[in-house]
Amino acid sequence: MTSLIKKIFQMVVFTYYNYIVPMFLKSISMNKNYLIDLPDCEKSVYSQHEQDGILEKLFSHISTKNSPPFCVEFGFSSTSLTGNSNSANLIMNHGWQSVLLDGGNENLEINLHKSFITSKNICDLLKKHNVPKNLEYLSVDIDSTDIWVLRSILDAYRPLVITIKYNSHFPFDQAITFPDNPEEFWEEDTVYGCSVGAVKLLAESYNYKIVYVGGTDVYLASADAIPKLEPLPLNYFSIVQRGAPLRVHKPCTTGREKIMLDYSVWLKTNSA
Repeated sequence: MTSLIKKIFQMVVFTYYNYIVPMFLKSISMNKNYLIDLPDCEKSVYSQHEQDGILEKLFSHISTKNSPPFCVEFGFSSTSLTGNSNSANLIMNHGWQSVLLDGGNENLEINLHKSFITSKNICDLLKKHNVPKNLEYLSVDIDSTDIWVLRSILDAYRPLVITIKYNSHFPFDQAITFPDNPEEFWEEDTVYGCSVGAVKLLAESYNYKIVYVGGTDVYLASADAIPKLEPLPLNYFSIVQRGAPLRVHKPCTTGREKIMLDYSVWLKTNSA
């Protein structure tokens, strides 16, 4: 009898430590809001700032749809994958498929194509290069009509995660953007891109959430990809950014700042 009780006890202990405890820990891990840990995940492998670490963390939790996963990056300011690319780490170290676009650079060996990108032609370009509608990651950085190009993409595509460059010279609560005019260009001054506030309004229109704000990029995730998870409040990133120096751009002295639009007004009037 004593031997039987001992065996039963051993079986209970074995089951507890080898099955019940691991299942419990896995449940805690799955239910934990990993979005609040993103500030601790910043890392650069090939990216200019923290992008590689944030993207690795997000995609360690977000299930991909394509095999292998698919990413698109534009503008791509180099002819090499290692030139401050947001997607290089995913491509080189994680085996992702990719399409890279830029207005001035081309290298077909890395699938980088020279194309002038506008809100009118971007979807045709993506279709031309066989980009899946449900791609995993999209990186937008053209320092001008970024928000308008992204709007056009979201009318036809559904990336799981998006990064879009923002203009750090504007407060987070202002919705300011470059006009949807391909004849206007960034002149390497403070007149470029869009504010975090404008990105927030765009995200809400398409059921995305801002999950992180880094040194130069706002990170969006489809609400469907992060069910029941709430990101850190936008005010958290606003306070962090306030303590950091603005990106180094020369002041605009030509009056070109007048071309910038209030995106919230545009949404209400649907006109420029």
